[in-house]
Amino acid sequence: MALRLRSVAVLLALCGLGCAPGMPVETVVSPDFPFASVEGVAVLPLFEWGVSLRSADSLTAVVADAVRTRLPDGRVIAPDEAARLIGGGGLAYEWALFLHDWDARNELDRTAVMRVADLLGVDLLIVVDLPEVARQDGSGHDGPPSTVVVARIRAFGGASGILAWYGSAGLELVASPLESDRAPPVVDAAAPVVHAILRELPPLGSGDG
Repeated sequence: MALRLRSVAVLLALCGLGCAPGMPVETVVSPDFPFASVEGVAVLPLFEWGVSLRSADSLTAVVADAVRTRLPDGRVIAPDEAARLIGGGGLAYEWALFLHDWDARNELDRTAVMRVADLLGVDLLIVVDLPEVARQDGSGHDGPPSTVVVARIRAFGGASGILAWYGSAGLELVASPLESDRAPPVVDAAAPVVHAILRELPPLGSGDG
């Protein structure tokens, strides 16, 4: 499988004055994956140590909403529905094991991706996670409170189980002077990063302009 790697310099200006310049958005894309034929996408739930369930749910909701704007005429399955269907279909362990093996660089059982995609009836599975999260409050530290987040998004092809697309970026969000003793919430730092990454996702289906 041929992959193309590119780096897109993006300043996350959406954050305003509280944002430090973000990492460039790094993307890897499979030129063989038929993005234009995608009619259904599932956004999978996020489980992260050190990130509250509320923050995780808020972030995956941001991803699902962004994907809906990219595929207005297609089917987008939200994370809570995807989790319910995967659990009800008895594939939760297989899917968790696949993601673990992917992170651990173990040999992959790509049929797990295919089974989950078939169960959900979608062409693409999107997974977002936060490999780095660091929060620094204003007590006993030099400088203002800040939150550093690195996000990555993986899109797996449902018919083949391949990694069709990958994007990653990061950001340091600094608290405003009015909140000088509290680090910004994780989701506030992660949401603009996710939006920046998803802007580099190839066009999906016939409805994407």
